[in-house]
Amino acid sequence: MQPGFVVFKAQQFPHLARPKAETHATSPFALSNELIKAVNMPKMKSNSGAKKRFTTTGTGRIRRKKAFASHILTKKSPKRKRNLRGVTLVDPVDEPRMRKLMNG
Repeated sequence: MQPGFVVFKAQQFPHLARPKAETHATSPFALSNELIKAVNMPKMKSNSGAKKRFTTTGTGRIRRKKAFASHILTKKSPKRKRNLRGVTLVDPVDEPRMRKLMNG
């Protein structure tokens, strides 16, 4: 210990001791609020791109637009372009992934 320093104990000077922090148990609503936060947080965000591109059918399947129909259409035959029109269903293997994107 360095000379000139005196160490005091907290019991000698109780008025200088720091006040104890309040515990969460002091409030009757504290536990319930913490439980609510634990259940609700964090919120999952749905993917904005997926929301715009996919819809759900009445039976619960996921509907999507067909690919390759947006540009460079001059080299594609009329039959091919006609078949690319409209919508189709997402493959069942990919559905869980799409649901996770859409529902968050």
